[in-house]
Amino acid sequence: MKRPLVFVVVLFAAGIACADKIWLSFEALGIGTLFVVFVCALLLKYERWFYIAVSFLIFLLGVVSWRNNLILASNHIVRIVGDPYAIWYTLKGRVAREPQLINGKTKFILTVDTIRDGNQTYQGTGKVAVWVRPAFKAGYGDELLLRGRMRRPWRNAREGSYIVTVDSLRQIRKVHAHRGFSVKKIALATKHSIGKIFHGYLSPIPASIVYAMILGERNYIPASISRIMIKSGTVHILVVSGFMVGIVVAMLLMILKVVRVPRRVRIGILVPSVMGYCLMTGASTPVVRATIMAVFIMLGVWLRREPQVHNAWALAAFAILMGNPRQLFEIGFQLSFVSVIAIVSVYPWLKTIIPSKVSVKRPCRLLIEGFMVSSAAWVGTAPLIAYHFKFFSPVTVLANIVVLPLATLIAMAGFSLVISAGLCPPLASFCAYALEGMAAALVRLNELLITLPYAYFSW
Repeated sequence: MKRPLVFVVVLFAAGIACADKIWLSFEALGIGTLFVVFVCALLLKYERWFYIAVSFLIFLLGVVSWRNNLILASNHIVRIVGDPYAIWYTLKGRVAREPQLINGKTKFILTVDTIRDGNQTYQGTGKVAVWVRPAFKAGYGDELLLRGRMRRPWRNAREGSYIVTVDSLRQIRKVHAHRGFSVKKIALATKHSIGKIFHGYLSPIPASIVYAMILGERNYIPASISRIMIKSGTVHILVVSGFMVGIVVAMLLMILKVVRVPRRVRIGILVPSVMGYCLMTGASTPVVRATIMAVFIMLGVWLRREPQVHNAWALAAFAILMGNPRQLFEIGFQLSFVSVIAIVSVYPWLKTIIPSKVSVKRPCRLLIEGFMVSSAAWVGTAPLIAYHFKFFSPVTVLANIVVLPLATLIAMAGFSLVISAGLCPPLASFCAYALEGMAAALVRLNELLITLPYAYFSW
Protein backbone atom coordinates (compact mmCIF):
# COMPACT_ATOMS: atom_id res chain seq x y z
CA MET A 1 0.00 0.00 0.00
CA LYS A 2 1.49 3.33 -1.11
CA ARG A 3 -0.08 5.49 1.62
CA PRO A 4 -0.78 3.21 4.58
CA LEU A 5 -0.78 5.98 7.17
CA VAL A 6 -3.66 7.75 5.42
CA PHE A 7 -5.72 4.56 5.63
CA VAL A 8 -4.81 4.15 9.32
CA VAL A 9 -5.75 7.70 10.33
CA VAL A 10 -9.08 7.56 8.45
CA LEU A 11 -10.05 4.36 10.27
CA PHE A 12 -8.88 5.74 13.63
CA ALA A 13 -10.85 8.97 13.11
CA ALA A 14 -13.92 6.95 12.09
CA GLY A 15 -13.66 5.05 15.38
CA ILE A 16 -13.56 8.32 17.34
CA ALA A 17 -16.53 9.70 15.40
CA CYS A 18 -18.62 6.55 15.97
CA ALA A 19 -17.61 5.95 19.60
CA ASP A 20 -20.74 7.47 21.12
CA LYS A 21 -22.96 5.23 18.96
CA ILE A 22 -21.45 2.04 20.40
CA TRP A 23 -23.27 0.94 23.55
CA LEU A 24 -20.58 -1.44 24.89
CA SER A 25 -18.83 -0.54 28.15
CA PHE A 26 -15.18 0.50 28.22
CA GLU A 27 -14.23 -2.84 29.80
CA ALA A 28 -16.06 -4.80 27.09
CA LEU A 29 -14.37 -2.71 24.40
CA GLY A 30 -10.97 -3.42 25.97
CA ILE A 31 -11.60 -7.18 26.01
CA GLY A 32 -12.91 -7.02 22.44
CA THR A 33 -9.79 -5.16 21.29
CA LEU A 34 -7.50 -7.78 22.86
CA PHE A 35 -9.54 -10.51 21.17
CA VAL A 36 -9.11 -8.81 17.77
CA VAL A 37 -5.35 -8.59 18.38
CA PHE A 38 -5.36 -12.36 18.99
CA VAL A 39 -7.36 -12.92 15.78
CA CYS A 40 -4.86 -10.78 13.83
CA ALA A 41 -2.04 -13.01 15.06
CA LEU A 42 -3.93 -16.12 13.90
CA LEU A 43 -4.59 -14.65 10.45
CA LEU A 44 -0.99 -13.68 9.64
CA LYS A 45 -0.81 -16.32 6.88
CA TYR A 46 -4.05 -15.15 5.27
CA GLU A 47 -3.18 -11.75 3.84
CA ARG A 48 -6.67 -10.60 2.87
CA TRP A 49 -8.34 -11.59 6.14
CA PHE A 50 -5.38 -10.26 8.11
CA TYR A 51 -5.81 -6.78 6.59
CA ILE A 52 -9.55 -6.87 7.32
CA ALA A 53 -8.87 -7.80 10.96
CA VAL A 54 -6.19 -5.09 11.33
CA SER A 55 -8.57 -2.52 9.84
CA PHE A 56 -11.22 -3.43 12.40
CA LEU A 57 -8.57 -3.27 15.14
CA ILE A 58 -7.58 0.30 14.16
CA PHE A 59 -11.25 1.32 14.18
CA LEU A 60 -11.67 -0.19 17.67
CA LEU A 61 -8.58 1.65 18.90
CA GLY A 62 -10.23 4.91 17.85
CA VAL A 63 -13.34 3.98 19.83
CA VAL A 64 -11.28 3.00 22.88
CA SER A 65 -9.21 6.20 22.64
CA TRP A 66 -12.35 8.35 22.75
CA ARG A 67 -13.91 6.38 25.62
CA ASN A 68 -10.67 6.52 27.60
CA ASN A 69 -10.59 10.29 27.11
CA LEU A 70 -14.00 10.53 28.80
CA ILE A 71 -12.91 8.65 31.92
CA LEU A 72 -12.14 11.06 34.78
CA ALA A 73 -9.96 10.40 37.81
CA SER A 74 -11.70 10.04 41.15
CA ASN A 75 -10.23 13.38 42.31
CA HIS A 76 -11.01 15.23 39.08
CA ILE A 77 -12.55 18.64 39.68
CA VAL A 78 -15.77 17.59 37.91
CA ARG A 79 -16.28 14.74 40.40
CA ILE A 80 -15.54 16.99 43.39
CA VAL A 81 -17.49 20.10 42.42
CA GLY A 82 -20.43 18.62 40.53
CA ASP A 83 -22.62 21.17 38.74
CA PRO A 84 -22.02 24.63 40.24
CA TYR A 85 -23.55 27.92 39.22
CA ALA A 86 -21.74 31.04 40.44
CA ILE A 87 -20.55 29.24 43.60
CA TRP A 88 -17.41 30.51 45.37
CA TYR A 89 -14.36 28.25 45.54
CA THR A 90 -10.72 28.72 46.46
CA LEU A 91 -8.30 27.09 44.02
CA LYS A 92 -4.58 26.54 44.01
CA GLY A 93 -2.79 25.51 40.83
CA ARG A 94 -0.37 26.33 38.02
CA VAL A 95 -0.87 28.41 34.89
CA ALA A 96 -0.95 25.82 32.07
CA ARG A 97 -0.16 28.20 29.22
CA GLU A 98 0.63 31.82 28.60
CA PRO A 99 -2.22 34.14 29.76
CA GLN A 100 -4.09 36.32 27.26
CA LEU A 101 -5.21 39.92 27.72
CA ILE A 102 -8.73 40.31 26.27
CA ASN A 103 -10.74 43.54 26.63
CA GLY A 104 -8.91 44.55 29.79
CA LYS A 105 -9.33 41.11 31.40
CA THR A 106 -6.76 38.33 31.81
CA LYS A 107 -7.67 34.82 30.70
CA PHE A 108 -5.63 31.70 31.39
CA ILE A 109 -5.98 27.96 31.93
CA LEU A 110 -5.24 26.79 35.48
CA THR A 111 -4.17 23.21 36.21
CA VAL A 112 -5.81 22.56 39.58
CA ASP A 113 -3.86 21.14 42.54
CA THR A 114 -6.23 21.82 45.46
CA ILE A 115 -9.88 22.89 45.77
CA ARG A 116 -11.36 24.48 48.87
CA ASP A 117 -15.11 24.63 49.46
CA GLY A 118 -15.86 26.33 52.78
CA ASN A 119 -13.80 24.49 55.38
CA GLN A 120 -13.19 21.40 53.26
CA THR A 121 -10.01 21.09 51.15
CA TYR A 122 -9.56 18.48 48.40
CA GLN A 123 -6.57 17.40 46.35
CA GLY A 124 -7.73 17.72 42.76
CA THR A 125 -6.82 17.38 39.10
CA GLY A 126 -8.21 18.88 35.93
CA LYS A 127 -8.22 22.34 34.37
CA VAL A 128 -10.40 25.44 34.64
CA ALA A 129 -10.58 28.57 32.52
CA VAL A 130 -9.94 31.63 34.72
CA TRP A 131 -10.98 35.22 33.97
CA VAL A 132 -9.48 37.98 36.13
CA ARG A 133 -10.79 41.55 36.03
CA PRO A 134 -9.04 43.91 36.10
CA ALA A 135 -5.95 42.54 34.32
CA PHE A 136 -3.55 40.45 36.39
CA LYS A 137 0.11 39.89 35.49
CA ALA A 138 0.94 36.18 35.44
CA GLY A 139 3.10 33.91 33.33
CA TYR A 140 3.28 30.31 32.23
CA GLY A 141 4.18 28.00 35.12
CA ASP A 142 3.28 30.46 37.91
CA GLU A 143 1.63 28.86 40.93
CA LEU A 144 -1.44 30.87 41.97
CA LEU A 145 -3.92 30.91 44.84
CA LEU A 146 -7.28 32.44 43.89
CA ARG A 147 -10.88 32.72 45.01
CA GLY A 148 -13.65 33.13 42.49
CA ARG A 149 -17.13 32.24 41.30
CA MET A 150 -17.23 28.94 39.45
CA ARG A 151 -19.80 27.93 36.86
CA ARG A 152 -20.27 25.66 33.92
CA PRO A 153 -19.51 27.22 30.51
CA TRP A 154 -22.49 28.28 28.42
CA ARG A 155 -21.34 25.98 25.65
CA ASN A 156 -18.97 23.03 25.53
CA ALA A 157 -15.64 24.39 26.69
CA ARG A 158 -12.65 23.94 24.41
CA GLU A 159 -10.41 23.99 27.47
CA GLY A 160 -11.32 23.73 31.12
CA SER A 161 -14.26 21.96 32.75
CA TYR A 162 -15.46 25.18 34.40
CA ILE A 163 -15.13 28.93 34.16
CA VAL A 164 -13.85 30.75 37.24
CA THR A 165 -14.34 34.52 37.50
CA VAL A 166 -12.10 36.52 39.85
CA ASP A 167 -13.57 39.99 40.45
CA SER A 168 -10.75 41.62 42.42
CA LEU A 169 -6.97 41.50 42.50
CA ARG A 170 -7.25 40.98 46.26
CA GLN A 171 -8.71 37.52 45.53
CA ILE A 172 -5.70 36.26 43.60
CA ARG A 173 -2.00 36.09 44.42
CA LYS A 174 1.14 34.46 43.11
CA VAL A 175 2.53 31.74 45.40
CA HIS A 176 5.53 30.72 43.31
CA ALA A 177 6.80 31.89 39.94
CA HIS A 178 8.11 29.93 36.95
CA ARG A 179 7.37 26.34 37.82
CA GLY A 180 6.61 25.21 34.28
CA PHE A 181 8.49 23.18 31.69
CA SER A 182 11.93 24.82 31.40
CA VAL A 183 12.23 24.50 27.59
CA LYS A 184 8.81 26.08 27.11
CA LYS A 185 9.74 28.89 29.52
CA ILE A 186 12.83 29.65 27.45
CA ALA A 187 10.73 29.65 24.26
CA LEU A 188 8.17 32.05 25.77
CA ALA A 189 10.90 34.33 27.12
CA THR A 190 12.35 34.47 23.60
CA LYS A 191 8.88 35.29 22.25
CA HIS A 192 8.51 38.23 24.66
CA SER A 193 11.95 39.53 23.73
CA ILE A 194 11.04 39.46 20.05
CA GLY A 195 7.73 41.15 20.82
CA LYS A 196 9.59 43.99 22.53
CA ILE A 197 11.66 44.49 19.37
CA PHE A 198 8.52 44.75 17.23
CA HIS A 199 6.86 47.23 19.58
CA GLY A 200 10.09 49.18 19.99
CA TYR A 201 10.70 49.74 16.27
CA LEU A 202 7.15 49.83 14.88
CA SER A 203 4.02 51.87 15.48
CA PRO A 204 1.15 50.03 17.28
CA ILE A 205 -0.87 48.66 14.33
CA PRO A 206 2.06 47.38 12.20
CA ALA A 207 3.65 45.95 15.36
CA SER A 208 0.42 44.11 16.22
CA ILE A 209 0.14 42.67 12.69
CA VAL A 210 3.77 41.47 12.57
CA TYR A 211 3.59 40.11 16.13
CA ALA A 212 0.45 38.13 15.24
CA MET A 213 1.81 36.83 11.94
CA ILE A 214 5.18 35.67 13.26
CA LEU A 215 4.45 34.71 16.87
CA GLY A 216 0.67 34.19 16.96
CA GLU A 217 0.01 36.97 19.50
CA ARG A 218 -3.37 38.40 18.42
CA ASN A 219 -4.20 40.33 21.61
CA TYR A 220 -2.99 43.61 20.13
CA ILE A 221 -4.81 43.37 16.77
CA PRO A 222 -7.61 45.98 16.51
CA ALA A 223 -11.04 44.38 16.15
CA SER A 224 -11.74 46.42 13.00
CA ILE A 225 -8.74 44.88 11.20
CA SER A 226 -9.73 41.36 12.29
CA ARG A 227 -13.25 41.90 10.90
CA ILE A 228 -11.91 43.13 7.54
CA MET A 229 -9.61 40.12 7.15
CA ILE A 230 -12.33 37.68 8.20
CA LYS A 231 -14.56 39.03 5.42
CA SER A 232 -11.76 38.74 2.84
CA GLY A 233 -10.85 35.23 4.01
CA THR A 234 -7.24 36.15 4.85
CA VAL A 235 -7.47 36.18 8.65
CA HIS A 236 -5.45 32.95 8.68
CA ILE A 237 -2.27 34.96 8.09
CA LEU A 238 -2.79 36.56 11.52
CA VAL A 239 -2.63 33.10 13.09
CA VAL A 240 0.64 31.20 13.00
CA SER A 241 0.03 28.17 10.78
CA GLY A 242 1.74 25.90 8.31
CA PHE A 243 2.27 28.91 6.04
CA MET A 244 4.52 30.59 8.61
CA VAL A 245 6.26 27.35 9.59
CA GLY A 246 7.11 26.91 5.91
CA ILE A 247 8.61 30.42 5.79
CA VAL A 248 10.69 29.71 8.91
CA VAL A 249 12.02 26.47 7.41
CA ALA A 250 12.75 28.16 4.06
CA MET A 251 14.61 31.08 5.67
CA LEU A 252 16.70 28.86 7.95
CA LEU A 253 17.47 26.53 5.07
CA MET A 254 18.57 29.44 2.89
CA ILE A 255 20.86 30.82 5.61
CA LEU A 256 22.41 27.40 6.30
CA LYS A 257 22.99 26.82 2.58
CA VAL A 258 24.67 30.22 2.20
CA VAL A 259 27.15 29.41 4.99
CA ARG A 260 27.69 25.98 3.40
CA VAL A 261 26.51 23.80 6.27
CA PRO A 262 26.42 20.10 5.20
CA ARG A 263 22.95 18.72 4.42
CA ARG A 264 22.68 16.34 7.38
CA VAL A 265 23.92 19.01 9.77
CA ARG A 266 21.32 21.39 8.30
CA ILE A 267 18.58 18.92 9.13
CA GLY A 268 20.02 18.47 12.63
CA ILE A 269 19.68 22.24 13.12
CA LEU A 270 16.30 22.62 11.42
CA VAL A 271 14.42 19.97 13.42
CA PRO A 272 15.01 21.42 16.94
CA SER A 273 14.59 24.97 15.55
CA VAL A 274 11.14 24.18 14.14
CA MET A 275 10.13 22.42 17.37
CA GLY A 276 11.28 25.44 19.40
CA TYR A 277 9.29 27.76 17.12
CA CYS A 278 6.23 25.55 17.71
CA LEU A 279 6.58 26.00 21.49
CA MET A 280 7.24 29.73 21.11
CA THR A 281 3.99 30.28 19.21
CA GLY A 282 1.80 28.35 21.64
CA ALA A 283 1.70 24.94 19.90
CA SER A 284 -1.71 25.49 18.30
CA THR A 285 -3.11 22.65 16.20
CA PRO A 286 -2.08 24.11 12.78
CA VAL A 287 1.47 24.72 14.02
CA VAL A 288 1.76 21.25 15.57
CA ARG A 289 0.46 19.75 12.32
CA ALA A 290 2.96 21.70 10.22
CA THR A 291 5.81 20.95 12.64
CA ILE A 292 5.19 17.19 12.60
CA MET A 293 4.92 17.20 8.81
CA ALA A 294 8.11 19.25 8.45
CA VAL A 295 10.06 16.98 10.84
CA PHE A 296 8.73 13.86 9.08
CA ILE A 297 9.77 15.17 5.65
CA MET A 298 13.18 16.31 6.89
CA LEU A 299 13.85 12.92 8.47
CA GLY A 300 12.91 11.37 5.13
CA VAL A 301 15.53 13.55 3.45
CA TRP A 302 18.03 12.56 6.16
CA LEU A 303 17.38 8.88 5.37
CA ARG A 304 17.47 9.62 1.63
CA ARG A 305 13.85 8.56 1.17
CA GLU A 306 11.40 10.33 -1.10
CA PRO A 307 9.08 12.51 1.07
CA GLN A 308 5.41 11.50 1.00
CA VAL A 309 3.23 14.50 1.87
CA HIS A 310 0.13 12.32 2.31
CA ASN A 311 1.88 10.11 4.86
CA ALA A 312 3.33 13.17 6.66
CA TRP A 313 -0.20 14.64 6.82
CA ALA A 314 -1.58 11.36 8.19
CA LEU A 315 1.20 11.00 10.78
CA ALA A 316 0.52 14.52 12.08
CA ALA A 317 -3.23 13.85 12.31
CA PHE A 318 -2.68 10.50 14.05
CA ALA A 319 -0.26 12.01 16.60
CA ILE A 320 -2.66 14.85 17.47
CA LEU A 321 -5.69 12.54 17.76
CA MET A 322 -3.78 10.08 19.92
CA GLY A 323 -2.90 12.91 22.29
CA ASN A 324 -6.40 14.41 22.30
CA PRO A 325 -9.25 12.68 20.39
CA ARG A 326 -11.49 15.72 20.99
CA GLN A 327 -9.45 17.62 18.40
CA LEU A 328 -11.35 15.75 15.67
CA PHE A 329 -14.40 17.91 16.40
CA GLU A 330 -12.50 21.22 16.62
CA ILE A 331 -12.83 23.58 13.66
CA GLY A 332 -9.12 24.49 13.83
CA PHE A 333 -8.12 20.84 13.41
CA GLN A 334 -10.60 20.29 10.59
CA LEU A 335 -9.59 23.39 8.62
CA SER A 336 -5.88 22.75 9.08
CA PHE A 337 -5.96 19.20 7.76
CA VAL A 338 -8.65 19.65 5.12
CA SER A 339 -6.76 22.59 3.58
CA VAL A 340 -3.58 20.50 3.22
CA ILE A 341 -5.31 17.46 1.75
CA ALA A 342 -7.27 19.73 -0.62
CA ILE A 343 -4.06 21.34 -1.88
CA VAL A 344 -2.18 18.06 -2.43
CA SER A 345 -5.24 16.43 -4.03
CA VAL A 346 -6.93 19.20 -6.05
CA TYR A 347 -3.87 21.27 -7.05
CA PRO A 348 -2.24 18.54 -9.23
CA TRP A 349 -5.54 18.15 -11.08
CA LEU A 350 -5.84 21.90 -11.61
CA LYS A 351 -2.24 22.02 -12.77
CA THR A 352 -3.09 19.84 -15.75
CA ILE A 353 -5.12 22.78 -17.10
CA ILE A 354 -1.82 24.40 -18.13
CA PRO A 355 0.05 21.86 -20.26
CA SER A 356 3.82 21.87 -19.77
CA LYS A 357 4.35 22.55 -23.49
CA VAL A 358 2.46 25.83 -23.36
CA SER A 359 4.87 28.78 -23.27
CA VAL A 360 4.02 30.96 -20.28
CA LYS A 361 6.42 33.52 -18.87
CA ARG A 362 7.61 32.74 -15.35
CA PRO A 363 5.83 35.63 -13.55
CA CYS A 364 2.55 34.69 -15.22
CA ARG A 365 3.04 31.02 -14.43
CA LEU A 366 3.72 31.81 -10.77
CA LEU A 367 0.56 33.93 -10.65
CA ILE A 368 -1.49 31.15 -12.24
CA GLU A 369 -0.06 28.52 -9.92
CA GLY A 370 -0.77 30.76 -6.93
CA PHE A 371 -4.36 31.04 -8.12
CA MET A 372 -4.63 27.24 -8.39
CA VAL A 373 -3.16 26.61 -4.92
CA SER A 374 -5.50 29.18 -3.39
CA SER A 375 -8.45 27.70 -5.29
CA ALA A 376 -7.61 24.19 -4.11
CA ALA A 377 -7.46 25.28 -0.46
CA TRP A 378 -10.70 27.26 -0.86
CA VAL A 379 -12.52 24.27 -2.39
CA GLY A 380 -11.63 22.19 0.66
CA THR A 381 -12.29 24.71 3.42
CA ALA A 382 -15.24 26.76 2.09
CA PRO A 383 -17.90 24.14 3.00
CA LEU A 384 -16.52 23.83 6.55
CA ILE A 385 -16.43 27.61 7.02
CA ALA A 386 -19.97 27.96 5.65
CA TYR A 387 -21.24 25.22 7.99
CA HIS A 388 -19.54 26.40 11.17
CA PHE A 389 -19.59 30.19 10.72
CA LYS A 390 -22.53 30.76 8.33
CA PHE A 391 -20.15 32.68 6.12
CA PHE A 392 -19.15 32.32 2.46
CA SER A 393 -16.39 34.41 0.88
CA PRO A 394 -15.85 33.99 -2.90
CA VAL A 395 -13.23 36.77 -2.84
CA THR A 396 -10.93 34.54 -0.77
CA VAL A 397 -9.24 33.01 -3.81
CA LEU A 398 -8.35 36.40 -5.29
CA ALA A 399 -7.45 37.79 -1.86
CA ASN A 400 -4.95 35.04 -1.13
CA ILE A 401 -3.25 35.47 -4.51
CA VAL A 402 -2.70 39.15 -3.74
CA VAL A 403 -2.17 39.00 0.01
CA LEU A 404 -0.02 35.88 0.51
CA PRO A 405 3.03 37.21 -1.40
CA LEU A 406 2.77 40.42 0.60
CA ALA A 407 2.41 38.43 3.83
CA THR A 408 5.54 36.46 2.90
CA LEU A 409 7.50 39.69 2.45
CA ILE A 410 6.18 41.00 5.80
CA ALA A 411 7.26 37.81 7.56
CA MET A 412 10.73 37.88 6.00
CA ALA A 413 11.14 41.57 6.85
CA GLY A 414 9.95 40.82 10.40
CA PHE A 415 12.58 38.12 10.89
CA SER A 416 15.18 40.44 9.34
CA LEU A 417 14.19 43.13 11.84
CA VAL A 418 14.71 40.73 14.75
CA ILE A 419 18.16 39.65 13.50
CA SER A 420 19.36 43.14 12.59
CA ALA A 421 18.08 44.74 15.84
CA GLY A 422 21.00 43.16 17.71
CA LEU A 423 23.59 43.14 14.93
CA CYS A 424 23.01 46.32 12.94
CA PRO A 425 20.49 48.88 14.33
CA PRO A 426 20.59 51.11 11.18
CA LEU A 427 19.51 48.11 9.09
CA ALA A 428 16.80 47.39 11.66
CA SER A 429 15.45 50.91 11.16
CA PHE A 430 15.30 50.30 7.40
CA CYS A 431 13.43 46.99 7.96
CA ALA A 432 11.01 48.77 10.29
CA TYR A 433 10.35 51.46 7.68
CA ALA A 434 9.61 48.78 5.06
CA LEU A 435 7.35 46.90 7.48
CA GLU A 436 5.32 50.04 8.20
CA GLY A 437 4.56 50.44 4.51
CA MET A 438 3.82 46.76 3.87
CA ALA A 439 1.51 46.49 6.88
CA ALA A 440 -0.44 49.54 5.71
CA ALA A 441 -0.67 48.03 2.21
CA LEU A 442 -1.92 44.75 3.68
CA VAL A 443 -4.79 46.47 5.49
CA ARG A 444 -5.65 48.66 2.50
CA LEU A 445 -5.70 45.70 0.10
CA ASN A 446 -8.14 43.82 2.31
CA GLU A 447 -10.35 46.89 2.60
CA LEU A 448 -10.50 47.17 -1.19
CA LEU A 449 -11.16 43.46 -1.72
CA ILE A 450 -14.24 43.34 0.49
CA THR A 451 -15.77 46.27 -1.41
CA LEU A 452 -15.92 44.16 -4.60
CA PRO A 453 -19.42 42.99 -5.66
CA TYR A 454 -20.42 39.68 -4.05
CA ALA A 455 -17.15 39.56 -2.13
CA TYR A 456 -18.75 37.73 0.80
CA PHE A 457 -22.09 36.48 2.08
CA SER A 458 -23.25 35.83 5.63
CA TRP A 459 -26.48 34.47 7.07
